[in-house]
Amino acid sequence: RLAAIAQLLLGLALLALVARHLDRSGELQHLGAAFQSALIRWPLLLLGFAGFGVCLFVCALRWQIILRAQQFDLPFRRTTTLYLIGQFFNAFMLGATGGDLVKALYVARETHHQKTEIVTSIFIERAFGLLAIIALAPLSMLLRRAEFWNHPGARVMLLIFAGLLLTTVVGLLVIFGGNRFEQLPFLRRLGKSHRIGDIIRRVYDAFHMTMRHRGLLTRAILLSALNHLAFVASACAFGHAAGLSLGVTGYLAAFFAINLASAIPITPSGIGTRETAALVLLGALGVPDAQAVTVSLMLYGTLLAWSLIGGIVYGITAFRSQKPRS
Repeated sequence: RLAAIAQLLLGLALLALVARHLDRSGELQHLGAAFQSALIRWPLLLLGFAGFGVCLFVCALRWQIILRAQQFDLPFRRTTTLYLIGQFFNAFMLGATGGDLVKALYVARETHHQKTEIVTSIFIERAFGLLAIIALAPLSMLLRRAEFWNHPGARVMLLIFAGLLLTTVVGLLVIFGGNRFEQLPFLRRLGKSHRIGDIIRRVYDAFHMTMRHRGLLTRAILLSALNHLAFVASACAFGHAAGLSLGVTGYLAAFFAINLASAIPITPSGIGTRETAALVLLGALGVPDAQAVTVSLMLYGTLLAWSLIGGIVYGITAFRSQKPRS
C-alpha cells in the first residue's frame, strides 16, 4: 500500500513539473486553447476513442488464445467482459496489477483444474504486450533518429529503450533457451520437494510452453503489433484534432515510445510519465508543448473513460451474480 501511494505521489509530482515547465515556457496559457480547438473537431475525438477500444478488444482476443493454449476455452464475450473489468481496477485501484488480480480471481472460480496455469495466462498476456512495445519503441524511433539524436532528452530515452530491448532479448534467450527446470538440478529438486517449488515450476512451464509454441507465438505477436498500431491510430486522431502535423513516421516514432514510457509501472496508469515523455519526444519533432500535453491528456482521459465502461460492466456482472435464480 505504501508503494502504491508512493507511485501516485510520483505521478502527481511529474504532472506538477510538467505544469511548471508549461508555465515557465509560456505554453500553459495555450493549453485551454488547444483543448478547445480539439473539441471543435469532435468526430476525430470519437475516432480516437474508438481506436483505444480496439486496443482493449485485441488484447482480450490475445488473452483468449493464450487461455486456449492452457486447455481452457473461455468464450470471447466472457474474456472481453473480464478484460474490461480488469481495466477498471487497473485504473482506479492503487497498484499496478490490481485488475490482473481481479481477473485471476474470476477465472480461478470458473475452473477446477490447472488454476496456476490459467492465472499465469493473465501475466503471459501482459508480457506479450510489454515485449512487443519494448521492441517497437526503439526501432520506430530510428525512423526519426536525426531529430531524436539531436535532442538531449530524446537521445537519453532512445539509449535507455535500446538498452532495455537488448537486455530483454538476452534475458529471453537465457530463460527460455531451454527448460531450466530440467537442466538445473537445484530447480529440479525444488520443483519436486516443495509446494512453492511446484507452483514456480508450473508457472515457468506455462511461460515456456507459450514461448515455444510457434503458432501461438505468431498469433500473439501479430495481435500485440495490432494492439500497439491501434494505439498509434488513436493518438493520430487526437493529434489531428489538436492540430499536430507529424506524418506517419512521426506518429509511429513518437507514440510507440510514449506508450512504452507509460507502460513502465512507476506511476498508476502511466500518469505523469506519459506527459513527460510526450513533452520530450514530441518536442524533439517540433510540436509545441501545449499541443503535446493536450494529446497526452486526451489519451489518458480516453483510458479513464474506457475504464469507467469497465466499471459499469463490473457493476452489471456483480448484480447478475447476486440476483436470485428462480
